[in-house]
Amino acid sequence: MTEIKNCPSLLLDGFNTYSPKATKMLFNGVKVNPILNFDIDEFRNAGEIAEAMHRISVSGVQEKFPAIIKSGEIRIAGDDERSTHILKPAPWDKTLRERKLIPANEHLTMQIASQVYGIHTAANGLCFTSKGQPVYITRRFDILPDSSKLPMEDFASLV
Repeated sequence: MTEIKNCPSLLLDGFNTYSPKATKMLFNGVKVNPILNFDIDEFRNAGEIAEAMHRISVSGVQEKFPAIIKSGEIRIAGDDERSTHILKPAPWDKTLRERKLIPANEHLTMQIASQVYGIHTAANGLCFTSKGQPVYITRRFDILPDSSKLPMEDFASLV
Protein backbone atom coordinates (compact mmCIF):
# COMPACT_ATOMS: atom_id res chain seq x y z
CA MET A 1 0.00 0.00 0.00
CA THR A 2 1.27 3.46 -0.87
CA GLU A 3 1.74 5.84 2.04
CA ILE A 4 1.10 9.40 0.92
CA LYS A 5 2.64 12.17 3.06
CA ASN A 6 2.40 15.08 0.62
CA CYS A 7 -0.33 16.27 -1.71
CA PRO A 8 0.23 14.21 -4.88
CA SER A 9 -0.34 17.34 -6.96
CA LEU A 10 1.02 20.48 -5.30
CA LEU A 11 3.47 18.57 -3.03
CA LEU A 12 2.15 20.34 0.07
CA ASP A 13 3.27 18.68 3.31
CA GLY A 14 0.81 16.96 5.60
CA PHE A 15 -1.76 15.70 3.08
CA ASN A 16 -2.47 12.00 2.56
CA THR A 17 -4.56 12.81 -0.53
CA TYR A 18 -4.97 15.76 -2.87
CA SER A 19 -5.08 19.09 -1.01
CA PRO A 20 -8.25 21.22 -1.36
CA LYS A 21 -6.43 23.59 -3.74
CA ALA A 22 -5.18 20.71 -5.87
CA THR A 23 -8.63 19.09 -5.86
CA LYS A 24 -10.09 22.34 -7.21
CA MET A 25 -7.41 22.81 -9.88
CA LEU A 26 -7.06 19.21 -11.03
CA PHE A 27 -10.54 17.77 -10.51
CA ASN A 28 -12.95 20.77 -10.44
CA GLY A 29 -13.42 20.35 -6.69
CA VAL A 30 -14.39 16.66 -6.82
CA LYS A 31 -12.63 14.57 -4.16
CA VAL A 32 -10.70 11.86 -5.97
CA ASN A 33 -8.92 8.77 -4.71
CA PRO A 34 -5.21 8.97 -5.67
CA ILE A 35 -4.99 5.16 -5.78
CA LEU A 36 -6.15 3.68 -9.08
CA ASN A 37 -8.58 0.77 -8.84
CA PHE A 38 -6.81 -0.91 -11.76
CA ASP A 39 -3.17 -1.69 -12.56
CA ILE A 40 -2.01 -0.30 -15.89
CA ASP A 41 0.66 -3.01 -16.27
CA GLU A 42 -2.08 -5.65 -16.30
CA PHE A 43 -3.51 -4.01 -19.40
CA ARG A 44 -0.26 -3.81 -21.31
CA ASN A 45 -1.40 -6.10 -24.11
CA ALA A 46 -5.13 -5.86 -23.53
CA GLY A 47 -7.08 -4.72 -26.56
CA GLU A 48 -9.19 -2.25 -24.54
CA ILE A 49 -6.17 -0.32 -23.31
CA ALA A 50 -4.38 -0.49 -26.66
CA GLU A 51 -7.50 0.98 -28.28
CA ALA A 52 -7.70 3.68 -25.58
CA MET A 53 -4.10 4.69 -26.32
CA HIS A 54 -5.01 5.21 -29.99
CA ARG A 55 -8.17 7.23 -29.22
CA ILE A 56 -6.24 10.04 -27.58
CA SER A 57 -5.07 12.78 -29.93
CA VAL A 58 -2.02 13.86 -27.98
CA SER A 59 1.38 13.62 -29.62
CA GLY A 60 4.51 12.13 -28.16
CA VAL A 61 6.17 8.78 -27.90
CA GLN A 62 5.29 7.87 -24.31
CA GLU A 63 2.22 5.74 -23.66
CA LYS A 64 -0.75 7.80 -22.52
CA PHE A 65 -4.34 7.01 -21.78
CA PRO A 66 -7.54 9.07 -21.91
CA ALA A 67 -9.09 9.23 -18.45
CA ILE A 68 -12.21 10.52 -16.76
CA ILE A 69 -13.21 11.07 -13.15
CA LYS A 70 -16.28 9.07 -12.17
CA SER A 71 -17.64 8.71 -8.62
CA GLY A 72 -14.36 9.94 -7.11
CA GLU A 73 -12.26 7.44 -9.06
CA ILE A 74 -9.83 7.90 -11.94
CA ARG A 75 -10.59 5.50 -14.78
CA ILE A 76 -9.82 4.95 -18.44
CA ALA A 77 -12.36 6.73 -20.67
CA GLY A 78 -14.61 4.54 -22.78
CA ASP A 79 -15.20 4.85 -26.52
CA ASP A 80 -18.23 7.06 -26.02
CA GLU A 81 -16.75 9.28 -23.29
CA ARG A 82 -14.86 12.56 -23.72
CA SER A 83 -11.69 12.29 -21.67
CA THR A 84 -10.96 15.13 -19.26
CA HIS A 85 -7.55 13.92 -18.09
CA ILE A 86 -4.50 12.13 -19.45
CA LEU A 87 -2.67 9.35 -17.61
CA LYS A 88 0.99 8.71 -18.34
CA PRO A 89 2.40 5.62 -16.62
CA ALA A 90 6.05 4.63 -16.60
CA PRO A 91 7.11 3.63 -20.12
CA TRP A 92 6.86 -0.07 -20.84
CA ASP A 93 10.31 -0.04 -22.46
CA LYS A 94 12.31 -2.05 -19.93
CA THR A 95 15.62 -0.90 -21.41
CA LEU A 96 15.15 2.43 -19.63
CA ARG A 97 16.92 1.87 -16.32
CA GLU A 98 14.96 4.27 -14.12
CA ARG A 99 11.74 4.14 -16.13
CA LYS A 100 9.51 3.76 -13.05
CA LEU A 101 10.58 7.27 -11.95
CA ILE A 102 9.67 9.03 -15.21
CA PRO A 103 6.11 9.97 -14.10
CA ALA A 104 7.45 11.46 -10.84
CA ASN A 105 10.14 13.33 -12.78
CA GLU A 106 7.59 14.84 -15.18
CA HIS A 107 5.37 15.86 -12.26
CA LEU A 108 8.26 17.44 -10.33
CA THR A 109 9.43 19.29 -13.44
CA MET A 110 5.94 20.71 -14.00
CA GLN A 111 5.66 21.76 -10.34
CA ILE A 112 9.05 23.51 -10.47
CA ALA A 113 7.99 25.34 -13.65
CA SER A 114 4.73 26.41 -12.01
CA GLN A 115 5.62 27.02 -8.37
CA VAL A 116 9.20 28.24 -8.69
CA TYR A 117 9.22 30.02 -12.05
CA GLY A 118 5.56 31.05 -12.32
CA ILE A 119 5.08 29.38 -15.70
CA HIS A 120 1.43 28.61 -16.42
CA THR A 121 1.16 24.82 -16.74
CA ALA A 122 -1.70 22.37 -17.09
CA ALA A 123 -3.01 21.15 -13.72
CA ASN A 124 -1.12 17.97 -12.92
CA GLY A 125 -0.25 15.49 -10.24
CA LEU A 126 0.43 11.87 -9.52
CA CYS A 127 -1.87 8.97 -8.86
CA PHE A 128 -0.64 5.52 -7.92
CA THR A 129 -1.23 1.92 -8.91
CA SER A 130 -2.16 -0.50 -6.15
CA LYS A 131 1.52 -1.57 -6.21
CA GLY A 132 2.57 2.01 -5.43
CA GLN A 133 3.95 2.92 -8.85
CA PRO A 134 3.43 6.60 -9.74
CA VAL A 135 1.34 7.52 -12.77
CA TYR A 136 1.41 11.11 -14.02
CA ILE A 137 -2.03 12.68 -14.44
CA THR A 138 -2.79 15.97 -16.12
CA ARG A 139 -6.01 17.77 -16.78
CA ARG A 140 -6.71 18.30 -20.45
CA PHE A 141 -6.67 22.02 -21.22
CA ASP A 142 -8.12 21.44 -24.68
CA ILE A 143 -11.47 20.26 -23.29
CA LEU A 144 -13.85 23.10 -22.46
CA PRO A 145 -16.33 23.02 -19.52
CA ASP A 146 -19.17 22.11 -21.93
CA SER A 147 -17.10 19.04 -23.03
CA SER A 148 -16.37 20.47 -26.47
CA LYS A 149 -12.83 20.19 -27.79
CA LEU A 150 -10.76 23.33 -28.33
CA PRO A 151 -8.88 23.10 -31.65
CA MET A 152 -5.16 22.82 -30.95
CA GLU A 153 -2.01 22.63 -33.04
CA ASP A 154 0.99 20.70 -31.83
CA PHE A 155 4.05 22.96 -32.03
CA ALA A 156 6.19 19.91 -32.83
CA SER A 157 4.19 19.38 -36.03
CA LEU A 158 5.09 22.77 -37.52
CA VAL A 159 7.38 22.56 -40.49
